[in-house]
Amino acid sequence: MAVLKTRIGLFRKKQDFAPQTTEEFLRILEDEVDRLSGMVDSLLKLTSLEQVPRTDRIELSELLHQVTEDVSSLFSGKGMHISTEAAPGSIQGSRELLRRALFNLVENAVKYGPEGGEVQIHAEPDGANAAITVSDQGPRIPPELRERIFEPFFRLDTARSRDLGGTGLGLALVRAIAEVHGGSVSVEEGPAGGNQFLLRLPAESP
Repeated sequence: MAVLKTRIGLFRKKQDFAPQTTEEFLRILEDEVDRLSGMVDSLLKLTSLEQVPRTDRIELSELLHQVTEDVSSLFSGKGMHISTEAAPGSIQGSRELLRRALFNLVENAVKYGPEGGEVQIHAEPDGANAAITVSDQGPRIPPELRERIFEPFFRLDTARSRDLGGTGLGLALVRAIAEVHGGSVSVEEGPAGGNQFLLRLPAESP
């Protein structure tokens, strides 16, 4: 894939062969390379999760702050607003993996949310667990498909997912990361419409 992308770059530099249709074709090829690269990256993570140390102490507020910064460019591009609220509490695990899991949930909410919409992230201790919810304003996921969306390569809308750059592995990776930490992820209809994803993880032991 790296070779393909390099050749695309060299091809674009040719001054004697750059009609608008060719430029658009090259852009599509680059997007496809990026999508495939993301797919390979997700597959590698899925097959090596058990090997990643899970000993970091992570404050809930810190995790939400980091992910909010990670997705800030996505929100600004769609004129969307993000609101976060984190109660005092912490979890133990891999900072990198848990950050990736929450990022995938928020990125998904942005991709399928409306222009100018809002995404809400809330985190709080819940007994022996920490509960992190991501609420969006996107199309409601039918109840009969709420388990299947966490399967690798499953797509609710294949054409739209491809247009938005999806690999079909984002939510599967979220579930795998949650489970390797002894947690879970689920989705239900949001309190104000849309969807609400719940990432439940064991809280750090005192």
